Amino acid sequence: MEEEIISPIQEIKQKRIVPIIIDESLSTSALIDEISTIFGAKIMARMDLRQRFRKEYLGQLAQKHNEKQLRNLQICEIVLVGDDNKIRLFWPLAKIIELIPGRDGKICTVKLKTQLGTVLRPIQCIYPLEIYSKESIDGELGGEEFNSNNVTDNENNVTSADAVIVRKFT
Repeated sequence: MEEEIISPIQEIKQKRIVPIIIDESLSTSALIDEISTIFGAKIMARMDLRQRFRKEYLGQLAQKHNEKQLRNLQICEIVLVGDDNKIRLFWPLAKIIELIPGRDGKICTVKLKTQLGTVLRPIQCIYPLEIYSKESIDGELGGEEFNSNNVTDNENNVTSADAVIVRKFT
């Protein structure tokens, strides 16, 4: 019989209080042994569930993430640069300055401008944000002004969001 693939909701649904039936004829040491056996079995079941969750569910999520890319990377796009040695909160922001195709013609590497300089990274380490720089928006809209991409400073001078991002992060 094939095991069913588990998900977190199954663990939530199955949580309920299960009464432990105690045999009053057991001695104290036998009672302790029985309770220890029950709790040991619960701990082992929880460890097995955690292991299956990591192996099956998270594995499927990783496969789905790799199957399709939501949108193509563009020059001047702001991205996060993934780093296995840092938590996501501390991943650096970067701006794509060049797309480098592989032998098959598909983009496989990007040249990025970060706060510390220019770096090359594979696209697997790049996580696009939902913001664009002013140059990429102007390119898409044919040079039209895009007012929602502007911010005002304290002196009521209008500055593009791209200038703020570049000044702050690069």
